[in-house]
Amino acid sequence: MPLSHNQPFRVLNDAYGLVKGFYRMVLAERASDTVICILFRPEDPTHRRPGGRPIGIATKRPKQTPKKPLVGSLSKISYQLFQELLDNREIVPHSLELHSSYYTDLKQKKDQALFNKRCLTMQSFLDFEQLRESLLVQGNIGELVRKTMEKHQVSNSVIPP
Repeated sequence: MPLSHNQPFRVLNDAYGLVKGFYRMVLAERASDTVICILFRPEDPTHRRPGGRPIGIATKRPKQTPKKPLVGSLSKISYQLFQELLDNREIVPHSLELHSSYYTDLKQKKDQALFNKRCLTMQSFLDFEQLRESLLVQGNIGELVRKTMEKHQVSNSVIPP
């Protein structure tokens, strides 16, 4: 496997449909010749992700607040092409260091209860086999989101992108 699951990496130049920027590895499967990753910060500030209209564009109804662009979409690339980019040093692995507040205990019971509910809700996304199956069979995580919404009686906005 070229990179581990959830590892961030940087693409130095546009290649094979991947734009220059920071990505997170979702799935790298040699057997099916598939690598799936998510762009979470493009290098080019003018790059638009799918969804919403650009901020600052005049609207017909100026009092309506414009929607922000959706957070990254899945990018799919051949395992061989991805390995070629890695070998040519066009992809640089990164490590993220979290702020120290992420390592402190929650002080209030309400915050702890909310955290536990979120962990329970996101449990199916943390199960790598379920996530892998959803991505390889359906090509997206829509079915996993729908099942999670039904099982835990939550709305789509509770499930982070």
